[in-house]
Amino acid sequence: MPGLGLDGRVVVIAGAGPALGAVLAERFADEGARVVLVARNAERIEAMAAEIDGAVAIPADITDEGSLAALATQVRERFGRVDAVINNAFTYPSMQRLVKTDPAHILQSVDLMALGALRTVLAFREALAAADGGGAVVNVNSMVIRHSDLRYGGYKAGKTAQLALAQSLATELGPEGIRINSVVPGWIWGDTLKAYFEYRASTKGVTVAEDYADAAKNSDLRRLPTEDEVASAVLFLASPARPASPARRSTSTAESSMSETTTSVGTVDDLHESAMRRTGLSDFGDPSDGYREALQVLLDSYREEAALTELGSKLSRVFLRGALSARLISEAAFAANPGHADVTVDRPMFVTGLPRSGTTALHRLLDADPGNQGLQMWLAEVPQPRPPRATWAENPVYTLLDEQYAQHHTEHPEFMGLHYMSASEVEECWQLLRQSVHSVSYECLAHVPSYAAWLAEQDWTPAYRRHKRNLQLIGMNDPGKRWVLKNPSHLFALDAVLEVYPDALIVQCHRPAETIIASVCSLAQHATEGWSTAFTGATIGADQLDTWARGLDAFDEARARHTAAGRGDQFVDVDYRDLVADPLGTVGDIYGSFGLELTDEARQAMSAMHDASRSGARRPNHTYSLEDYGLTEATVRARFD
Repeated sequence: MPGLGLDGRVVVIAGAGPALGAVLAERFADEGARVVLVARNAERIEAMAAEIDGAVAIPADITDEGSLAALATQVRERFGRVDAVINNAFTYPSMQRLVKTDPAHILQSVDLMALGALRTVLAFREALAAADGGGAVVNVNSMVIRHSDLRYGGYKAGKTAQLALAQSLATELGPEGIRINSVVPGWIWGDTLKAYFEYRASTKGVTVAEDYADAAKNSDLRRLPTEDEVASAVLFLASPARPASPARRSTSTAESSMSETTTSVGTVDDLHESAMRRTGLSDFGDPSDGYREALQVLLDSYREEAALTELGSKLSRVFLRGALSARLISEAAFAANPGHADVTVDRPMFVTGLPRSGTTALHRLLDADPGNQGLQMWLAEVPQPRPPRATWAENPVYTLLDEQYAQHHTEHPEFMGLHYMSASEVEECWQLLRQSVHSVSYECLAHVPSYAAWLAEQDWTPAYRRHKRNLQLIGMNDPGKRWVLKNPSHLFALDAVLEVYPDALIVQCHRPAETIIASVCSLAQHATEGWSTAFTGATIGADQLDTWARGLDAFDEARARHTAAGRGDQFVDVDYRDLVADPLGTVGDIYGSFGLELTDEARQAMSAMHDASRSGARRPNHTYSLEDYGLTEATVRARFD
């Protein structure tokens, strides 16, 4: 079936069992789709995925809302989109008359085939509505709904309920551009059915051919459809080549409207609604930090300047929804842990400087000191009082995020050489600032000059007040440990940092700009490959050069003022060459300058961290050139002089 337009689309097959489920997976993959195999039997679908190019296996139970929510999160984080959902899960008939069937079996049939399909559609509703040309749902139903058979009463109840829900969903979700269709075959001829017919023929005293002819006698073609033929119907209905849903042919207008806005990141209100649906929470907290205004400015900049592709729009939407979700989760955690307000944050250490100047390496060394605490990636995304590390492996939030980063390592090994990440790794605290939508990360991922200009004029103090409140929450279980934080974007907000953290210790890393800007650009390019038709090559070069030159200018001016006011002892400088030549000696100098004790235990832990950082996936592996981004060493030096 050439020309179905399924290449690159993401298709979730719920009930990816043997027989039709396996054929569907193979056929979608053959059309170039990325296929997500879903079933409770992890071993089976993992074996299937190993044989099918472009397929991944994610075990889940569609009768369990929590399992489905985790599935939807994994698919969203991995692919950033879902274009079609195929509901193929079923339970075997009881083969008993209804009067002899346990009602529990009937309930199980309805729960899996009808309510399971409903739950699956709702879990992916938002992604389907955002799909290019509208998303598709195809339910694999059965001709049992058209007749009565003494053996299939319970099975018929489940399939009839599925059809009724599909018709209602077509009416309800059609205006969102989501098509709901059902394929209603009878017997489907394949290896599984052949084995059953062999058994049935032996019990009836006939040949398989005779039993087949009896089963097919009511078909006009006098034969049973094959798995491949049924799969062809499913593929057609799941593809952009299909007609509108029969139950909602009037949705064709809505579909045309959706196709014109597929590259929209969204609106302030719908992003809020999406975050609320995702978390089940509704309190975004005090808006006086200006996050709503910041979000609107950023969305305007995305729309008018960023030239985002479909992929870029969807991933930017995921990024923003994640920020709003984290804000909701923080507010819920604040309310559940009122004691966080009494936690002190004494003399926190902020590591900053131009990106690629050694800030990450230094930060992770400092975090290795058992007397310090850093902001782990998973706690930045889902803020909560930090649980004991020994319990993390059993924490479902941690394990889910850790699996996602492990998969990212596998799929993008080149990015790990740029910036190694894992759920347990300490990460930049812009993850907390994004709750206020005040972060230069946005201008490092897209061409958004209007947002960048707006942000440059803002007072970041309210955003840092929220930043501190999150640190108080996360550090509740580690009183007395010093926070060590790292973010190059602190360059832009030194006044706010020292207003909120008046006793902060500031470590500024230095490296000649002409040796790092190409690396900064390369990181931006790798992180956003395929996101935009504008944020490429020379545009990345010009944007990053301007951003970081402005940041360093702002920091130098603010530092000079604070030093003149008698706060010079709160600053220490680190040269990149010294850090590379003698990392532990450099840390010793920092501790000495701030009057801190560097214990033998801390030295040993830092030494182990340094050794680990030079091997495996953590080992730096990165090549780049200024010329790739329309820059020269002379241009860079001139801008930073």
